[in-house]
Amino acid sequence: MLSTISTGQFIGSCIDEFVFILTGAYIAFLWPKKIKKDIATGKLTEEQAAAKFKIFRPWVGYAFMILAIIRMAGHFLDVKN
Repeated sequence: MLSTISTGQFIGSCIDEFVFILTGAYIAFLWPKKIKKDIATGKLTEEQAAAKFKIFRPWVGYAFMILAIIRMAGHFLDVKN
């Protein structure tokens, strides 16, 4: 059952989760494309790209997005035992 929350709390929670979703989308989709483009243009070598992928692997982006969905459900659903 949805809980009754104020408009300000709803908007604040949406903004908070939107940041997680944008971060996850960047890490999962845009960052690997940028690295591949840098390899193609010669700015990075294969070894440098592999080192960058070890910092943030694309699955971390998916984890951020799933975390945002779980947090959103926690904020919006009234779970009472």
